[in-house]
Amino acid sequence: MFPLRTFWRITCSFRIPSSVSLRSSSFSNHIRHQNSGKEENEQVVFDSVVNRAFRHVYFRTLPLRRQPELKGKEKEICESIEAEARQLCWKHRERVVDDRSAAHIHLSSMALSTYKTLLPFLDSNEERTLNIVGRGFGLADVNSSSKSGLQWILQFMLLVSLNKLSTLKRMAENIERDFGKSFDIIQESEVDSNNKLVAHQMIVRRCLYNDFFVAEGYPQVTRLFCALDRSYFGEVKEKRHGVRFTLSQTLVDSDSCIFRLEKTRR
Repeated sequence: MFPLRTFWRITCSFRIPSSVSLRSSSFSNHIRHQNSGKEENEQVVFDSVVNRAFRHVYFRTLPLRRQPELKGKEKEICESIEAEARQLCWKHRERVVDDRSAAHIHLSSMALSTYKTLLPFLDSNEERTLNIVGRGFGLADVNSSSKSGLQWILQFMLLVSLNKLSTLKRMAENIERDFGKSFDIIQESEVDSNNKLVAHQMIVRRCLYNDFFVAEGYPQVTRLFCALDRSYFGEVKEKRHGVRFTLSQTLVDSDSCIFRLEKTRR
């Protein structure tokens, strides 16, 4: 699977008109102006066009049929995941502050409902369950952060870029825009004596995903989204591109996530 969010983050690292934008949903206004009953608002939160499209692809990407314990139960499991995710979206509706946070709540709800649904079937094997959920989001492995479908796009972007660090800096800035108002992010750049960019780092001090999973009592699922974000820079190779990427810490075990890009070839 290759999520639309990934494609948007990467391709927008090229310079494009600011008037071009992608709105994943438009239901944050519906949440703020609740003039109807709970059932209707649940539908607004859960059933935006993009969210329905995501679920359509997600359920076909989850490797349920490859798990011996799940054979013949796929339909039942998918229905259970969807029902649980709908409830989670409604439960966390107060976290919706803009369209992007609404999309992130949906992704968080899908990830957690899948994890909780599959865990009992898989002998409570947390690592295996998390990796299966990760496959639904396009990750080949949560620990390695390798991502199918991403490498060739990022490689092409860096191949045609004349200033690879500047391109990656724009990518980090687009990630911040994708996160939206429910995240607290600082972008810091370092320049040399000639005012040329030599390093850039993105510091995430508050993360909706981490807040969501901690509140639900499943902080370990945050690792999935750490791996997703780390994978966006996974094809940055120091020897080939002259840029070193590091993720020295994350909110899972620290007070911030620090994504650092540093030019090594002057």
